[in-house]
Amino acid sequence: MTEHELRCWPEHYAAVEGGRKTCELRLNDRPYAVGDALYLREYEPLESGYTGAALRVRVTHILNGGVWLSPGYIAMSIRLMGEDGGAREQEDFRKVADAQRAELAELRASATLATDRCKALEAQKRALLARIAQLEGVQDGDAPLGVCARCARPLDNLSPGISIVAGGVSVCTSCLRPGETEIARAR
Repeated sequence: MTEHELRCWPEHYAAVEGGRKTCELRLNDRPYAVGDALYLREYEPLESGYTGAALRVRVTHILNGGVWLSPGYIAMSIRLMGEDGGAREQEDFRKVADAQRAELAELRASATLATDRCKALEAQKRALLARIAQLEGVQDGDAPLGVCARCARPLDNLSPGISIVAGGVSVCTSCLRPGETEIARAR
């Protein structure tokens, strides 16, 4: 088994390192063989230099020629090698994937709880603003709480027909004037 030192551009290096890239396309300019190690050194082409990062992969299969490849090129299936020189097993990647799935589930649950809390706080805010507007209407002497300021009919805060408009005045929907802006609507 031979070790081949090769340049690897950053985007491809990151994909190999992350386990997402498992195939290496190369010019068949060396005696590559199944079982060989590829020493991939991250190379920045725009700066024409190595970054210092490197990793080893094991060649597990070679596709040479055929209708799928241009003449003179090969496709090598590769597997990351562990520090002991052996190929990392798929189990390592499964453990990482399982951990990422668990983290994703926790994040989704946290996001759902935060969304529910925000909805509850928004409802509480609407209720507080409605109550403030009602109390401001009483202080201004417009009408007592629970009575429409325009027609003096009793307002039931549990029915959907009450609006609080600018100035904190409570009015029933039949007394709401065109163009008048509602601050809140009792539910």
